[in-house]
Amino acid sequence: MRAHEPNAEQEVGLRTLKPLDRISNLAHSIAALALVTAMAAPAEARTFDTIMNEAIEAKQAEDYQRVVTLLEEAIALQPSPALINNLGSTFEKLGRYGDAVKAYTRVENDTNAPQELRNLDAARRAALAHKLGRIWVVTSFDRPGAQLHVDGELMELETGEELGLDRGAHTFECSAPDVTEVLL
Repeated sequence: MRAHEPNAEQEVGLRTLKPLDRISNLAHSIAALALVTAMAAPAEARTFDTIMNEAIEAKQAEDYQRVVTLLEEAIALQPSPALINNLGSTFEKLGRYGDAVKAYTRVENDTNAPQELRNLDAARRAALAHKLGRIWVVTSFDRPGAQLHVDGELMELETGEELGLDRGAHTFECSAPDVTEVLL
């Protein structure tokens, strides 16, 4: 054999493989890689339409956290200003005002978004500005005569009404006739 011709055997690690062994090992490696890839792939890829239908059902059921999850999944597949706008609106319903402002700002700054939608989200963002940097509490009284005191002051709130508080420590006291345990 000449020095420039490849050897019939090549050393690999601590053992010597013949050309047929190398082909066999390569075939096994490819088969193993195909198996691992098949196992890692989802059994059924979810389509954009399927995700959006689930989001509509979740919205009708007022499961807004699920709506957020589904809209984020849909946006990852097909980003659009309208979807991002809907995500912002859903964040707003959940009281996640900082996230809502981020979504609205994203639409407002998207030069491909329709101007009407950009204007709408600019207005929504501006309307939320006063809510940023504060703590928001939403009441849910299910007993007649229930009362909420915050920092010693009685709060005159209706069920579902928001109470904005400055950041920091606060004391909440809840009471209702014939109730010994209160869930906060």
